[in-house]
Amino acid sequence: MPASIAMQPTNTTTTTNNNNKRKNTRKNHGKSVAFHQTVRVKEIIHINDYANDEIDACWCSKQDKIHTRQDIANTLRQHNSNSNSSTNNSDLDIRGLECRTKQGSQQRRADRDESISAVLDEQDLQEHEGSSCPDMISAVYADTTRNAQMRANVQAMLDYQVVYYTEHADDKQTAMDMNMDMDTATTSPSPSTAMCSSRQVQSVVLQTNQQHQSMVFRSVAGSAA
Repeated sequence: MPASIAMQPTNTTTTTNNNNKRKNTRKNHGKSVAFHQTVRVKEIIHINDYANDEIDACWCSKQDKIHTRQDIANTLRQHNSNSNSSTNNSDLDIRGLECRTKQGSQQRRADRDESISAVLDEQDLQEHEGSSCPDMISAVYADTTRNAQMRANVQAMLDYQVVYYTEHADDKQTAMDMNMDMDTATTSPSPSTAMCSSRQVQSVVLQTNQQHQSMVFRSVAGSAA
């Protein structure tokens, strides 16, 4: 057997090891741990030093968790009952439980499946083309999750408007009872004003996300070129 052929496995093994080293070097490149120059330490009392009443005040008990689950189940049961009937209970609030409803659960599952499929398709495409572009995978994922992000941003602003109006409603009523000037008494937003502000926020969120998406794809296209 020629010497060149006999030495081929060793060369292949050496080449493979070198490639693995280069891959590990690229993978670890740029990763580091940094500490602030000013060290701040905050002492926290150990749980063994807590009194029983302090533990009860800071942590949910097993009974509290059971009551919470029961309240959630009762709220969802009442919501489903109202959805299937002509009656509507306007006092029922399911904020925070949307993903537990049938429609919310289907929407969340659809969003998750769409994003997973988009990422897997992009990975298959890059593998077929023999390329590797993590930025493109990130852009594809950001594109498929954009609608969910916009819904979350708009809902957060709606929550803010509701909380802000609720906190200032009592102050407004007190000012009106004292016959203050109308301009001074209407410093807090009314429900209609809050809704208009929310619609403006929604428009801004839509425009901002569209601009961000365009910037991401231009950046990825430039790096790929």
